[in-house]
Amino acid sequence: MKRNLSDFSGERIEPNEKFNDLKNRAESIKASTDEKTKKEVNNLYNKYKSYSEQDLTNEFLTTAKNKLQNGELTRDKLQNTIATLSPFLNDAQKAYLNDLIRKIDD
Repeated sequence: MKRNLSDFSGERIEPNEKFNDLKNRAESIKASTDEKTKKEVNNLYNKYKSYSEQDLTNEFLTTAKNKLQNGELTRDKLQNTIATLSPFLNDAQKAYLNDLIRKIDD
């Protein structure tokens, strides 16, 4: 006789060992990734915390130009990033972002 979903109401279905193992590995990967991300953010903060706005702008432009040249960054990726950020920016910030993008092409 076939059982339908309502036949299982009130029953507790225990996850099997394989599921528990996968769940534990996923949680371990997430924890190590979170820790790596925290370290990376701290390293970047420490690297750039003393930079002026001009220094940061120059670093951004240099990095963006290099990544465009070596193929790590494409115009499509750049446009997608702009499209993603734009709704969260005010008019002055949008103008600044557009100015930065124009400078990449200089």
